[in-house]
Amino acid sequence: MSASIQYALSDGIGAKGGAGGDRASPEDKAKMRIQRRALMLRGAPVDIAVGAVSAVGVSVAGLGHVDTPVLVGWGAMAIAVGLARLYVWHSAAGRRRGGAALMRFNGRNIGLLAAKGALWGAIAPAFLSAGPWLQAVFPLVVALLSASSVATAGPSWRSVLAFNAPLLLSTAAAYAFLVEGVGYAAAGATIAYGIALAFVANNLERTIVRSIRIRTRDETNFRLLEKRLDAANESEARFRSLVEASRELTIIFSPDGRITYVSPAIGDLLGESAAAYIGKTTKDLVQSDNLGVLKEAGAKSLARMGEATPIRSICFVGSDGACRTFAGKLVNMLYVQGVEGFVFVGGLKTDEACSSHPTAISAERRRG
Repeated sequence: MSASIQYALSDGIGAKGGAGGDRASPEDKAKMRIQRRALMLRGAPVDIAVGAVSAVGVSVAGLGHVDTPVLVGWGAMAIAVGLARLYVWHSAAGRRRGGAALMRFNGRNIGLLAAKGALWGAIAPAFLSAGPWLQAVFPLVVALLSASSVATAGPSWRSVLAFNAPLLLSTAAAYAFLVEGVGYAAAGATIAYGIALAFVANNLERTIVRSIRIRTRDETNFRLLEKRLDAANESEARFRSLVEASRELTIIFSPDGRITYVSPAIGDLLGESAAAYIGKTTKDLVQSDNLGVLKEAGAKSLARMGEATPIRSICFVGSDGACRTFAGKLVNMLYVQGVEGFVFVGGLKTDEACSSHPTAISAERRRG
């Protein structure tokens, strides 16, 4: 399994995010747009509630200071816009947030935000000309509404501007023409606040888009990793089944001679199970007189990675201490993930005996 994971991680997933890198596919871009709309849908009820509470508070504060017909008419329109936004939100949320429903919600929501901003901007002259009390209260309400729009509609800075542009421009004009003394300064401060708000909203949208892009890329890479991991597991299982069903001997050992894998065929060929050889060295397996043959083949295979180096005759020591002659090929797979060693594949030569018999020392070393 670890070999499969190494293969999956190393093959096709780059340091910049793998398939596509930082360049999102059209499908991923569509998903990012839908996720942005979903964030706006999630924040809409909060903004609607803030607007409703603000409208009630302003209406109560304006009683006795603003003409009652004007205040009642404005309050009715504010309630109508709030109910329209609530209906649009409920329609989109009730459809399991499908892509088409979210796109329709976004377009309608921006239009209603612009209407809400124009409505609040229209009442600004009436409040700012009604005395110091309302001149002090109204800017606080404007700041609250602006902050709510940024917090709830931040994924789309155009939505933030759709509400704040008419509100702040009308408020600045009311300060300039209706408020004496500090009117022009307050108007300039309102314009500066609007510019800062647009800058914050733009950077917030970029941050959200970047976060969504990273998340989408990670999800894409995870799906790619799963596919490659499944393919690697399938390939590994197929290879292992072929090797373990073969009558030929397969041995994998590290550059220092440590044996890391032996096929089950070794039990029939040398008389001991494969598990008994794992962790031992080639010195425990190869007849001492034939170690030079293996070293020579290993040196040749180092010069041609992936190519097979033939070994015409090599003697392995069996569990009974007797030698058996094998012929096969040695392949350098040091840089192959999951193998990282030399691979010997060979078969028993029944027509050829070992050139020399094992000494008592080599037989004792094999049994130990």
